Amino acid sequence: QAVAIIMEQVAAGSVGITFADILRLVFHDAATCDRSARTGGLNGSIRFPEELARPENAGLAPVVGGLLALQREIAARTGVPITFADTEVLACQTIVALEFKAALATHVANVDAMYDAFGNKP
Repeated sequence: QAVAIIMEQVAAGSVGITFADILRLVFHDAATCDRSARTGGLNGSIRFPEELARPENAGLAPVVGGLLALQREIAARTGVPITFADTEVLACQTIVALEFKAALATHVANVDAMYDAFGNKP
């Protein structure tokens, strides 16, 4: 249900997050992983002011804002709380899938059949 809400919001243009934005955000959140200290990683901590203040994260505050709004929308419509990290990952997966599907459509006549043949969703 969350993916359907994300797809709807992305298609409507209300999320305001581009393919490049979401990939950069997810990478910067994941790159904080310190395996030896067992800290960081793709845990949604990028939404905190001290993380956003880091120079390498400049410009990501609007992306975080869009994801926070999406997180609230999903929770309100499903009645189920969702973490920021889960929202971040689902939004990334959905935006990347839609971008890939759009790119594929420029080369394949029946993009849905080709896309679904490999078990891809949406």
